[in-house]
Amino acid sequence: MIDSEFIKWVREIINPQAKPNGNSVCVDDYSKDGMSEYKYPQEFVVNGDTYNWAISRRHTKGRHLCTHYELWFYGKAFRTGSQKIATGNLTKTKLRSGLKIIYNYYSASKEV
Repeated sequence: MIDSEFIKWVREIINPQAKPNGNSVCVDDYSKDGMSEYKYPQEFVVNGDTYNWAISRRHTKGRHLCTHYELWFYGKAFRTGSQKIATGNLTKTKLRSGLKIIYNYYSASKEV
């Protein structure tokens, strides 16, 4: 379950950094009136640290050659500097999973 402090952080810190120049996406996250409620920037700053996320395409071999997509986040909050968050189509839940890791990193040190 996503807590209200996290949602407030997304609204106040992450969403204002979304720019209409192609730096952000709006996924399955709409208000009741059908208008875009949240936009998620691909590159953003939290407490002076730069973060970004990307979708990569991987080919797997086996019985059949197939392609799947992976969501990766990059930045200081991830132990190795990057972390695969999920595979498959990009969704609000998957994006927020990566953002939640960043939020928890700064919450633990009371820097949010």
